[in-house]
Amino acid sequence: MNQEQRAPSRSAFVRHAAVLTACLGVIALLTTVYWVAALRLPDPAVADRGGLIRWLVLRDLNAEPSEIRVALLERLEEEALAGNIDTAAFESEVAGQYRDRLWGNIQVLFDTWFSKKLESYLAIPTNERAVYLDATISEMERWKGVEKLRPHEGTDTTPSTAAMLKLLGEQVTRQKEKASPERRQQIEEFDTALRWRLFLHGIGLAPGRAS
Repeated sequence: MNQEQRAPSRSAFVRHAAVLTACLGVIALLTTVYWVAALRLPDPAVADRGGLIRWLVLRDLNAEPSEIRVALLERLEEEALAGNIDTAAFESEVAGQYRDRLWGNIQVLFDTWFSKKLESYLAIPTNERAVYLDATISEMERWKGVEKLRPHEGTDTTPSTAAMLKLLGEQVTRQKEKASPERRQQIEEFDTALRWRLFLHGIGLAPGRAS
């Protein structure tokens, strides 16, 4: 009699354990789906500020197609023109463990920007290059503030022309390392022309600077 009473109890226990296991499995699945949805990255061409930050800290842009990098660069430029890019805010929002990834991706996007500018410079007539360089320098002004995001630097992260030139110099070095001899010559020509034009601005002898 006691055995007959215990058998249903054991069977019920097994059923309850199976139901509990199934419920835990569903919860785990729903949690995974939630986090996958939360981490899904938006279309870079229409990403808002939060979406851009997620792209910059969650993905290695070196591994992304050039179309993705160009789209992100264009969106960041649009946000910068609209006054929506505050590097101080970026600095406070990005946790320390993501700072290296953020800085690496900034360098990748600056590489993309530099390559686009170099190609355009080489394609335009010589007599139009001064005006083009003026416009390029105006765009470079928007890169000054990114020095605040450089990891493991000292306390002086004030946006400045020197910081901008440091970023440019690092970029030129990286581009030349992977370039053919002909391409290195083109990079040096563009870099020299850009720095000379910037020097002329500094001493007030380049009135054609674009705003």
